[in-house]
Amino acid sequence: MLPRADAAVDLRGQGQGDMAVPPPDAPVPPRDSAAPPGDGGYFGASRCDPSFLACEDFESGAFDRAIWTAAIDTGSTLEVTMMRAARGQYGLHVRSAMAGSNSTSLKIGKIFPAMNNGFFARAFVYVAAPLPKYNFNIFWPTGRLASGGQSLWGLGGSSVPFGDAGGIRYIRWVYHPGDIPDRSSTRADTDRWVCWEFQMIGATDEAHVWIDEKPLPDIDVKPTAGWTSPTFSALNVGFHHAHPEDAATDLWIDSIAIANDRIGCRR
Repeated sequence: MLPRADAAVDLRGQGQGDMAVPPPDAPVPPRDSAAPPGDGGYFGASRCDPSFLACEDFESGAFDRAIWTAAIDTGSTLEVTMMRAARGQYGLHVRSAMAGSNSTSLKIGKIFPAMNNGFFARAFVYVAAPLPKYNFNIFWPTGRLASGGQSLWGLGGSSVPFGDAGGIRYIRWVYHPGDIPDRSSTRADTDRWVCWEFQMIGATDEAHVWIDEKPLPDIDVKPTAGWTSPTFSALNVGFHHAHPEDAATDLWIDSIAIANDRIGCRR
């Protein structure tokens, strides 16, 4: 078993904050590279812009261990496979076990500290239904606050009603310390490739999210939110959930890019 992602940030208690937000076990599907309707040129051949700070397309049949560190919790798996790919032939398959507080990811720290403590990150993500009935993170940048404590910004989703297997899963941020959620009205899709992008602006304690290049202004984090940015030192990309679930979660990740400017879904 490899070490947990960012051991300095304890994810085990995460997720209770989603309960304050007011109020469908499927087999692993066969390999495909299908794009959603109107893919807009998002898919096809693998490509990495030379201006990117980091780009992982998995086309070597592995991830670059000089840049990324794998962290795999008990009962979970993480492997580069040809089963699904958004671009090219290979993608990263993560299977997250049912047990509570399960965290499996690739972590990058080599590109940090970021210029002006800010960056853009983009990845194509395919999650096979069902999503967790409580909450989950796909991305979680972390770092140390000026006060000395650790901070985590989790981007993923949560179910409404919370803990209801039949609930609607919405995209949401969660901030630590404090376990403070901010939920969008946009649903978290399954069984298709989705282009996720977000921007962290540490200098002004702001963050923005785009899904398939559509902005989600209802979860823009503004300075008035009181979410103090750490000095970002790592980004985890994978899957984390904080509660026992009824089924394991399978997802595929491809074409991870990190940059100083907007990436979009075509680069």
